Amino acid sequence: AQQAISKYDLEGRIDLLGAVTLEQLNALLCGSEGLIVASQEEGFCLPALEAMALGVPVLSTPLPSVIEICGAAAWYAPGFGADAIAESLRRFLDNRPALAEHNIRLGLTRARAFDRVRAARETLAVYREVLGERAQTWLPAMGMAAAGQRMSQQPLKWQSATEEIRRVVGQV
Repeated sequence: AQQAISKYDLEGRIDLLGAVTLEQLNALLCGSEGLIVASQEEGFCLPALEAMALGVPVLSTPLPSVIEICGAAAWYAPGFGADAIAESLRRFLDNRPALAEHNIRLGLTRARAFDRVRAARETLAVYREVLGERAQTWLPAMGMAAAGQRMSQQPLKWQSATEEIRRVVGQV
């Protein structure tokens, strides 16, 4: 990644970070030009959804899961290589703010289409289906029922829902 940053003259415009806390993630997203999803494989890709919900534009590789989540709200690189991502990022930054304004508006609308309460209930339903009869004893011990209940009663943001799921899964 560092080679592509140098090649496309993006020094000082990109910071490569390791793992961050939820608080750091929110601060970084809110203060950023955008979120880059440079994965070659991705599940649901909550970071893209979290970014859109915070009004942060998303640049991604053309992953089916990200395309499904972001739709037209994201800016997509033409491929998966570092050069394709860096070139797309350079074009995105050079054409800001027009592109960002468009992506932010679409992203905020798109993020509202995802309901965290429904997601929590569906996640719990999957655990119940997988665990079968064991769900009656395992889910309370894991805190899943309580987590689902808290998520459905509190006006949490996606970031909080994500952290709650991470916390509960970490207890397993």
